[in-house]
Amino acid sequence: MLENERIENKIKELLEREVKELSLDVNVRYSNGHVTLYGIVDTLSEKLAIENLVSKIDEVKSIENCLTISTDGTLEDKEAEQNVINKLKNHPKLSSLGVEVQRGVAILKGKVDTLKEKRMAMKLASEAFGIKDVVSHIEIDSLYKTDDVTINNRIQTELVNNNLDKNDIRVNVENGSVTLNGFVNSLKDVEIAQEIAEGIEGVRNVKNFLKIRN
Repeated sequence: MLENERIENKIKELLEREVKELSLDVNVRYSNGHVTLYGIVDTLSEKLAIENLVSKIDEVKSIENCLTISTDGTLEDKEAEQNVINKLKNHPKLSSLGVEVQRGVAILKGKVDTLKEKRMAMKLASEAFGIKDVVSHIEIDSLYKTDDVTINNRIQTELVNNNLDKNDIRVNVENGSVTLNGFVNSLKDVEIAQEIAEGIEGVRNVKNFLKIRN
């Protein structure tokens, strides 16, 4: 079997295992490190999730995501806008955000307390039918209201509360920008540390360089 074909099959097997029936409508082409994805999915979140899965394969160096978002017919922007509003209204801290949809692009406006809430709003919008892309004009209200030392201390405390060894994770905070370095036991721990940092007031972005121990 040719190497390109072997990696292509590896990608297909991963998608079949992780996204199951959804993978039936996704086609994959692999050539010398580059992957092209094409086919049909229902939402932007599915499109992004598939790309994220494929990016975890070591042999994949670049991805061209040509997956088409289907809405089972033409969905008017006002309908898509209401779909986003319905997604947000179930979350008290996000229900006051403004939404405008232009040609399938959801534009989010307003203020939230943390980066985590901003990410959640964007994720929920990406799950709404009729949305092809999400643009965030959301402001984080807590920025520059908490000093770097306090942010660092709060992250360290939450790491311990979530059974992560703070001695294995180096946290650096500069003007609200957090960098995580060190080693953890699993991919889940990497994600937990990311979520902890994003959930602290005053954090404006997180660079996660944590590695999984062999």
